[in-house]
Amino acid sequence: MRRKNLLVILLVVVVIIAVAVAALLMGHRPVTLPEGTQEEIAAANGYVYILAGEEARWIPLPDEPYNIRLTMTDAQGEQTVNVITLTKDSAVMSYSTCDNQDCVQQGVVTLDNKGTRPLGNMIICLPQNVGVELYSTQEVLDMLSEQAN
Repeated sequence: MRRKNLLVILLVVVVIIAVAVAALLMGHRPVTLPEGTQEEIAAANGYVYILAGEEARWIPLPDEPYNIRLTMTDAQGEQTVNVITLTKDSAVMSYSTCDNQDCVQQGVVTLDNKGTRPLGNMIICLPQNVGVELYSTQEVLDMLSEQAN
């Protein structure tokens, strides 16, 4: 019984650290916003903001499932791979070459469940410095409106 308690405490600490690091790495709001008119932006089901190393980009959620393969070189010169699968209402880290596989085990974030997940709208691969944030179209339009003011 004592061992199970320690595992639960350790898991909680890991999640808290992951959220804190994610907040530092990704900030509260994305640095950039999607380009296009309000009508073009409103036409999408939602958006994902992908931060991979120093590169960041917005991708509208597709009508059909779509895989994004991110290939980078880590500090040791090794090639790393993350595959993010997008659907019309979700994102999931479907594959990663990281050792711990925490990002894959975080599961799917959907427009419906992002308010109830421990990491909210985010999927984070700390070892490979990759983050994914899922936003509804309305959230993106609100960010654009805030930026305009």
